[in-house]
Amino acid sequence: MAKLITKSAAGWIFLALSFVGMSCSFAAEEVSVTDEPLHVNTYQVGFSNSVRAQQGSFDQYGAYHAYPDGSSSWALTSNLNGSYRLSQKWEIDGGLSFRKSGSTFPTGDTNSFSYGSPLVDMKYHAGGWAHLVLHAGASPGWSYKKSHSDGNPSASLSDDFGDGQFQGAAAHLGVGASRSIKRFRLAFDTTTILPFQTRVTPLDGPPDGPSYSSHQGNRFQISEGLGYTLTDQWGINGGFKQMWGLDSTTEGADNVGTAGRLFTTRVGATYNASPAWRWMAAFETSEPFYNYAVNQSYSPAVSVGLTYAGI
Repeated sequence: MAKLITKSAAGWIFLALSFVGMSCSFAAEEVSVTDEPLHVNTYQVGFSNSVRAQQGSFDQYGAYHAYPDGSSSWALTSNLNGSYRLSQKWEIDGGLSFRKSGSTFPTGDTNSFSYGSPLVDMKYHAGGWAHLVLHAGASPGWSYKKSHSDGNPSASLSDDFGDGQFQGAAAHLGVGASRSIKRFRLAFDTTTILPFQTRVTPLDGPPDGPSYSSHQGNRFQISEGLGYTLTDQWGINGGFKQMWGLDSTTEGADNVGTAGRLFTTRVGATYNASPAWRWMAAFETSEPFYNYAVNQSYSPAVSVGLTYAGI
């Protein structure tokens, strides 16, 4: 079983809980139990932060490998997102993400900063008894990353912190459904992420050296959520998310053993400070589906956010 969160990671969790910064997710937009508008609004702007404490990883066979004693790894992701209601049926969303990560291992320390590609998403509210939302969008793949490593370069980690997020150029298609019944709100969403093929130049080669084609495997995500309104101001919610990723390819050949799989649990709460302002907090973990992950990290996360809905 995974080790307890290190003191360093716990400090970042406290930092994430104590302030809200700008940002938006690398992942595709989806319908959730917190999507219900605060009031009839034309636009919404959201700010959030999440911190992940990475404690180990699952290999291609699903076997878990905990990090050595004294090691720590964390990632702080800030998100800025917004939406604008074009009409009763059509809505456009967009977002941008920033990530600061670091690790300490016996082989050396690493740290990096990156921002993800802008995400643009169009939603069509089809309505119906179970309110249907069709959404489609794309990310052009513009991104920036700066990293530094002290000691053995093998200490460097990828930016995959087990959150199912995809960084890079991709298109996505999905459909969601939500329904409010008295104090309960249910939501379901399924999304397909289709990465674009890219040309890659080896890091140890010259900038104008030979390159090769690389294609990340398609990803499929499903989420289920349930919310409950306690009072006019307070609400609680929870849910599950599943992600499956196919093998990546290099020059058209499958990279066998690179397919990924993840199943997470999420619990949270919301507070409506006024008709226009909403605070949100949540905790996400792969428990109790700990043995389901493949080619993913084990990294519980805490997140906080703020949404403003304007007339």
